[in-house]
Amino acid sequence: MLVTDKLYFTSTLIAGAGCGSDTFRAWRNRNGLFPETSGGGKWNKFSIIDIFVVSLVNDLTRSGLSAQFAVDAAMKAAPLLEVLFHVPLTKREVLWPSELISKIERKIWPGRTDYPVLNIRPPATSSGQVKVELLTSQTSAETMLRNRAISISVNLLYLSRAALAGMAIADSELEIDGKKRFRPGHAKLSSGEVRQPQSPSRRFKAGD
Repeated sequence: MLVTDKLYFTSTLIAGAGCGSDTFRAWRNRNGLFPETSGGGKWNKFSIIDIFVVSLVNDLTRSGLSAQFAVDAAMKAAPLLEVLFHVPLTKREVLWPSELISKIERKIWPGRTDYPVLNIRPPATSSGQVKVELLTSQTSAETMLRNRAISISVNLLYLSRAALAGMAIADSELEIDGKKRFRPGHAKLSSGEVRQPQSPSRRFKAGD
């Protein structure tokens, strides 16, 4: 199994992303989140990458950005996240996402120096498009120093930790090998055990 396999039902996605069901529904129906699933048989099942995408939307909107901007940015980021977080999953890791945190960190933060960052820039004009780049923490800082426009930096190490922690703490509904499974949440799992982080995104403008 892979992080792109659609295994988790909506309740698990919402727990990982940290948003409400009505909010998630609005992002899909009004803002075009996951348009490729419209009318498909996998409408209610999502992958770990999908959960990271919704986590990104939630984080950006909580930072004060519009839902449409957040959805547009997250959908552009999705292919980059698929490559960055590409790891094989065991059945145990699928059932117990807290055990996946260390594997993800080894993949995206091997030297424990520069961590991966999404650099998001708003469109320059009303008809323009959101620009999304996958950078390291060092190159992201250099890019923001060179650019005069406002940009948003998202720490993907924090984002993935928070999403996997949310999935681990809550009850989880998923499907493995065609069979629906239910895994009770870690109600007593402390934030220290899953290392739940601070907000992943920060907004910068020239001179910051």
